[in-house]
Amino acid sequence: MALDLVTFQETFSSLMTIPSSSRIAVAVSGGPDSMVLCHLLGQMFPDITALIVDHRLRPESTIEAHLTQNRLNEFNIPSQILTWSGNKPSSRIQESARQARHSLLQDWCHQHGVLYLFTAHHLDDQWETLYMRHRQSSGHRGMQGILPLSFRVFGALIRPLLSYRKSEILDYARVHDISYVNDPSNLKPTYERGYIRLNRIEIDQHFPQNNIEKIIASAINNRRLVNREVSRFIRLHVNIHPYGFMIMSHDAFCQLPHPAKVDLIQRICQSTTDYPYPMPKTKIDHLTAELNLKKRSTLGGWLFSPRQKTILISREQRSQKDLIYVDHKPVDPINLPSYVDCPKLNHWVKFKHALT
Repeated sequence: MALDLVTFQETFSSLMTIPSSSRIAVAVSGGPDSMVLCHLLGQMFPDITALIVDHRLRPESTIEAHLTQNRLNEFNIPSQILTWSGNKPSSRIQESARQARHSLLQDWCHQHGVLYLFTAHHLDDQWETLYMRHRQSSGHRGMQGILPLSFRVFGALIRPLLSYRKSEILDYARVHDISYVNDPSNLKPTYERGYIRLNRIEIDQHFPQNNIEKIIASAINNRRLVNREVSRFIRLHVNIHPYGFMIMSHDAFCQLPHPAKVDLIQRICQSTTDYPYPMPKTKIDHLTAELNLKKRSTLGGWLFSPRQKTILISREQRSQKDLIYVDHKPVDPINLPSYVDCPKLNHWVKFKHALT
């Protein structure tokens, strides 16, 4: 569909309703997608702030951030530049940059009381994401793709351009004479997304973009069924202790269908992390195979320790920095690791006495 203010407002209203007086923030890279999103939202919400993240991964990034700020001034949109300071990684650069960007944006929203953060993910991004997850054999959770609406500690993360193609966004930018920067790393073949974009025509032949709505709908339906099964399992077979560890029935876990096992492990691994992406299915498959054989294993900062009839699930010590001491034994008559996570206190608990 053609992108203009009217169609965008219709798409947006079908997603959610936000009072026009609300204070909102928009993540802006300076590229065409986020600049177009800012231009559209600026016509709908007077109290808008553009958040420009300077990753400092390229020498020209700071110049581009200030150039973007000047261009936003032409829209009468105020902006803030958020800088990723400190040492930069030598590997997994894009993943680290993404995590840093999420932290900077969400921390700013939390500190300034902004409940709505918008990002400019579009239909082509959705296709790339689904293809990447398809290659990684993601389950139904991953194959739901990028969600148009999700919730974080600060409030709502909203992606209102997911039904628009990149070409439609570029058309809007051209019609409205919107200037933008091009990040050369977006087409760098050493990065997975860059490789996909350079080989788009070939990939589309065996993973057609036109099929993604069906893929997402099927994944959502499957996840609904699995969610029901996992929720019932947790209610009947998982004991969550106030000190932050869990005990679940080994026999009941082994009898779960594999998709439900995957979803259960995903829930556990993401319960104490801000990492927004599902764990790789290959790692979960390895963990479930180890647990079926009653072998101790770790994943996502959690330690899974099979016992005779149960599996003890506790946080790894290296996953937390702070440590406090509890001068008594827990009431449960089980052997516990020396360290468990206490979510209520957000610290490590180390028991001073031997645990029996």
